[in-house]
Amino acid sequence: MLRSLKGAIRFKVLPSVLILQICFLALATPVAAAEFTYYNLLHIWMKLDRHFDYAAYANCYMSMYRSDVWNRYKNDEFRLQEKRTETIELMKRRVDEVVLGDSISIPSRTRFGEYDFDNQKFSFNPFTRNTYFYKRGGHCQFPDQINVKFSNFDLVDGIAMSTEDAQKFLDSRKDSYGNVNRNVQLEIDFVPQRRDGNALIGRLIDVRLLDQSSNAVIAHYTAVAEDVGIENTSGDRALSLMGWNAGGTIDEAKAKLPPGSVACNAAGAECEIMLDSGEVLKARVSKEGIVQSLEHRTKVDDQPLDAVVDNLKLLYGDPIGDTVKEPRAAQWTNYGQIPAQSGVRSVVWHSDTTILQVSLIYGFGRPIEIVSVVNNR
Repeated sequence: MLRSLKGAIRFKVLPSVLILQICFLALATPVAAAEFTYYNLLHIWMKLDRHFDYAAYANCYMSMYRSDVWNRYKNDEFRLQEKRTETIELMKRRVDEVVLGDSISIPSRTRFGEYDFDNQKFSFNPFTRNTYFYKRGGHCQFPDQINVKFSNFDLVDGIAMSTEDAQKFLDSRKDSYGNVNRNVQLEIDFVPQRRDGNALIGRLIDVRLLDQSSNAVIAHYTAVAEDVGIENTSGDRALSLMGWNAGGTIDEAKAKLPPGSVACNAAGAECEIMLDSGEVLKARVSKEGIVQSLEHRTKVDDQPLDAVVDNLKLLYGDPIGDTVKEPRAAQWTNYGQIPAQSGVRSVVWHSDTTILQVSLIYGFGRPIEIVSVVNNR
């Protein structure tokens, strides 16, 4: 069907991707939630691949987590083979200890914005579709960093308060010079759901906004109870457009979204799917109502082409294809003018059942148009 883990935050803003870089912060985390560490993320990342090749990663894992053994035996192929067998069993045992569905906790720091008198809330949207947390720590075959983003990024939308309470709240945060301290801390609990290239997609389940001094709860956001929908996959559905993929029926999309969110032409062969985030997907539908492909279009106007592609690689991993057709200016010939041609960079990813092709149309000072199409193989 269609388908829709401690640290202070240092913001690095890119037009198409907002990466939240994590530094260690001494904050207490809920006992029930695991810490946001590369080690924890890696073993979840491994478990979410039902076809994970332990033998292919054994040397790398040994060098990372049994470095003394690796350094002693790496040049002795006979003893190394013995240690590889031990390491594979160790990897499997540690992955087996991972309980899919357990939450991960991320303590972090951020700021809230100004008060919206019309909607009676402070501006506060710490997560977006392009927000990432990450942890570094891998080398050799393992990802250098594992990114985490959230499927329900819109869970937190402002700090709701009456005008009177908001005034008192802001007054309580002023110093003797009238400066307002808008710094707050977040405790973010989420459950990893699936792999997406070198990334993990998780569902926010509990977000607590705390006062940095008193640790008092300012606001509390809890996700609506539902099946977390953990996907143990080799990446079949990892190559998606905002969590959506081809292969199901258009009726399933209609049932999942609010009424009026899916509009099709008279023949029913082409449909537009309006997501809750405001993004629009174009679906190509078979006569049987099966969604054969999904397309998404967007533009960026202040980021170099290579940076856009690098951000895509952070999201989806290394592509299997990356070709460039340079832009060509308009030319005059004996037969008339040859119109200018935009450059096109085509980047392709494959999984077991999915093909994702992203075409970046650029040149002549215009914004880069990004056309992403996902198809079943």
